[in-house]
Amino acid sequence: MNAVATPPTSEELLKSKKPIEPSQSVDTLFQKALSLHQSGQWDEAEDLYKKILNLEPQHFDATHLTGLLAYQKKDFNRGVEWMSKAIALEPRNAGPYSNLGILYKDWEQYDLALQFQSKAIELDPHFHQALYNRANLYKTLGKKDLALKDYTRSIELHPTYLDALVNRGSIQLENKNFDAALRDFDQAILAHPEAANAHFSRGVLFTKIQRFELALPNYRKALKLDPTIDYLLGEKIYSQLFSCDWSDLNEHIALLSQLLGDHQKVSPPLIVSAVIDSPGLQKIAAEIWTEESCPPATTLEPLDISWASDPSEHKKIRIAYISSDFQSHPVSILLARLFELHDPSRFEIIAFDSTQLRQQNDPLRDRIVKSFDQFFEIRELSDEKAAQLIRDQHIDVAFDLGGHTLNARLGILAHRVAPVQISYVGYLGTLGAPYIDYILADETLIPENTQVEYKEKIIYLPCYQVNDPLRKVASKVFSRQALGLPQTGFVYCCFNNNYKITPEVFHSWMRILDRVPGSSLLLLEDNAKAKENLMKTAASLGVNAQRLVFGQRMEASEYLARYKSADLFLDTHPYNAGTTASDALWVGLPVITRIGKSFASRMAASALMGVGLEELITQTPEDYEDLAIKLGTNAAFYQSIQDKLKRQKDQAPLFNTEKFTRHLETALEQVVHHARAGLSPQSLRPNPSC
Repeated sequence: MNAVATPPTSEELLKSKKPIEPSQSVDTLFQKALSLHQSGQWDEAEDLYKKILNLEPQHFDATHLTGLLAYQKKDFNRGVEWMSKAIALEPRNAGPYSNLGILYKDWEQYDLALQFQSKAIELDPHFHQALYNRANLYKTLGKKDLALKDYTRSIELHPTYLDALVNRGSIQLENKNFDAALRDFDQAILAHPEAANAHFSRGVLFTKIQRFELALPNYRKALKLDPTIDYLLGEKIYSQLFSCDWSDLNEHIALLSQLLGDHQKVSPPLIVSAVIDSPGLQKIAAEIWTEESCPPATTLEPLDISWASDPSEHKKIRIAYISSDFQSHPVSILLARLFELHDPSRFEIIAFDSTQLRQQNDPLRDRIVKSFDQFFEIRELSDEKAAQLIRDQHIDVAFDLGGHTLNARLGILAHRVAPVQISYVGYLGTLGAPYIDYILADETLIPENTQVEYKEKIIYLPCYQVNDPLRKVASKVFSRQALGLPQTGFVYCCFNNNYKITPEVFHSWMRILDRVPGSSLLLLEDNAKAKENLMKTAASLGVNAQRLVFGQRMEASEYLARYKSADLFLDTHPYNAGTTASDALWVGLPVITRIGKSFASRMAASALMGVGLEELITQTPEDYEDLAIKLGTNAAFYQSIQDKLKRQKDQAPLFNTEKFTRHLETALEQVVHHARAGLSPQSLRPNPSC
């Protein structure tokens, strides 16, 4: 926020101007007006400022604060008028220049905003609030180095300046200077122990470096001090999920649902998907987040597609794939073969890569780069510059592969880079963005009667999830001993990220283990704290914690081979397995799921429908547990399911990437034709001729 939240105190006024000698009646009126202004009684304060100016038209403070009141009431034109009058009265006073800078920043007239803040600093180089305000402006403009310089100067002048410390720390965090960011947040908390925003920012830092057990107490402290901080409740829940620390979790999920129903800014949308099985509430969360973080952008001219009408220039449909995950990541693992199978006689595919932390010696990335006709790296470009680059390629269809996930660049598509913009695979649900035209799905994921819960129109494919049938499964055979499993007994597994494990799901798992003697559960070890908490919870439920076995992340082919050591994959709810479900099915491991209402809670059901194993889809927790127990205790039934999967897998829609590509390409031709005709997006079911 800018340094103009409240009118100045009497002491600050004396420091900011040359003293004047008003009459006693004017002085009394002014002190009363100032008190009313500070207490939020704006209309009464404005009436008194008017009386003062009738008595003394040259009264600088009443003039200046009348302008401030106009700004606070969002009457920008009157704010400019009165602050300009204040400048005319005292042209060497830095205060109204700085406030004009704030006003023009809010008005998105950044050149004027910068001009007035700089003038204020020129008049008073020790004006730490103006330095802070100019730093905020530089931050908005993406000029982080200049912002850091001004925040630092402001802090040098005022070492305990809370907002400057927090904002400088936030930029250090964006720059991944974690130690410097932590020093700023610590300094802010030391000077202001009850500053909720400093505790919140410290929690965000620990979340970024995946120290969720350290993030959580900071979020809890911030929540106690100020529960109204935007998105705080969701971030606190997210850290709990990653830590598998479920104390007060259900209470706060219920609160999250209530506040989302009131359209409040309480959680990033991804977190909502993990805990609330409601497509309606997920849509609200996505719309709120999109409007806040990446609303439709207007800095570029409206998209011109006149080139599309010239066949000599545009014989092929040009597809842009935009992603921050072009490396060994679940998104690219699924999509690699699709990129290779696009028909080069009809389509030209172009990658726009914003991948941040790239892995070394990554064969999958090398393969992906080779599959594209052109490959642009955009991680150093602003959203606007990246959007202009994409526009310059005359793209017909732009795919966003990240949505509201970490490091995604949805803000690029906010500039409308193509006549058709589609969401796929990276984010499981509506993006709530008016500039995303379509989402890919199948009938299982989005039944026709739930289309209203999606901002996008639906492109229905035979099976939602594309796969790479060329991925290798290592020949390595993992012994039970090597994995830490007992020598005998049925082995359940789940390699979903730990944040998808809810208390309800884990309690179901423990009841399953209790009713299947000698069974064990193989899980992913995301972090040490989650492992510790899961083992403690198991013990508290009367299950020997040693029956929980944790595996580390592995190289892709060995990770797939490890699935062969398990007997059954237990899915999570309401955020299902996605890539992990198809991974298990690919190596012949059956998966059971509980289907829900939302996109994320129907993912595994979609995959099972895609291999013809709908009998492994359950509706209730009780049915889920009973099926898992039956499969773990009835060898003949289990064998029949495993044999069916083996028979059907190779020809199943889930793994038929060529069929998926044909349907997708037919859909793309239809939506491009639709857009060129100037028609609005409509849901469709493509039907390729072959």
